[in-house]
Amino acid sequence: MSWLLAVLIGHLLNAVSFVLDKVLLTKSIQNAYAFTFFIGLLGLAALGLAPFGATFLGIPGFNVIAFDFTIPTAGSLLLNLIVGALFTLALLCFFLAMRGQEATRLVPFVGGSVPVFTFVFEWLFLDQRLSITQLVAFGVLVIGTILITLDLDKKAEPDKPAQGAKGWVLALLAGLFFALSFGLTKIAFEQQNFYNAFIWMRLGSFLLPLLFLLSAKHRIAIYQAFSLFREKAGFLYLVAQGFGGAGFIFINYAISIASVSIVNALQGVQYAFLLLMAIIGSLKYPKLLKESMSRRSLALKVFAVMVIGFGLYLIAQSQVYA
Repeated sequence: MSWLLAVLIGHLLNAVSFVLDKVLLTKSIQNAYAFTFFIGLLGLAALGLAPFGATFLGIPGFNVIAFDFTIPTAGSLLLNLIVGALFTLALLCFFLAMRGQEATRLVPFVGGSVPVFTFVFEWLFLDQRLSITQLVAFGVLVIGTILITLDLDKKAEPDKPAQGAKGWVLALLAGLFFALSFGLTKIAFEQQNFYNAFIWMRLGSFLLPLLFLLSAKHRIAIYQAFSLFREKAGFLYLVAQGFGGAGFIFINYAISIASVSIVNALQGVQYAFLLLMAIIGSLKYPKLLKESMSRRSLALKVFAVMVIGFGLYLIAQSQVYA
């Protein structure tokens, strides 16, 4: 399977997971620490999908019976755990920022900053250079991502000085941690086989949220959130994490064989899928998704999809391989 097709499938699956997570975060789990804890916990479910994803993707040297699972060297193990921990930390910063900052401004900021930070990381530490066409495609995709996440219908409310500063700092940290996680993921895949590195990364994503249990406040929130699994929302949460875990496998596979900055720049594709789902879903559940848009806002998002489509065309033409 080509890396570009893997990215598209991954973002489609992530879009489904995002919609379900949005409903759950709004209606069921209000605490960002509790939500991040369960994402880290159920992220281990992705391990069960890894063999099937690896087989479907046709990863060289993968054997369904002998998974080639080994304990890596101390350096590689530490790298894998750091990658997983950074990704979970980025999620936590993002969720915390969403609680104290206007999503109208935060989502475009994070969506645009991640590929830029990743590009700098790739330039400095991976010694990879993009061609002129690839650089243009990168810029086009970042612009498309920012445009599609803008909300022209909602006026941003002025932030309280302390809350506003904290929200932007958290958003900046989220973008930086996401970029570091993806950049180090590329290095990990260059040192180890896909399946082995993927497993140990997920372990890192699981171990970090365990630290939340040291806080009595977070322990209570996490304990209360467990009641979710005794309700119908519990099944929805498991489904959401299943889609997210599968999407994560596809995205990681793409990172393992392609330019990590280009893969991250394709984040706008996920928003395009989200737009399509929102339009379809709002026809039947307008109050659930809350995606009512004016003609001006819809026109901007359609234009953004066209921009992203042009970026995809440039990428397909250039065939960016690491």
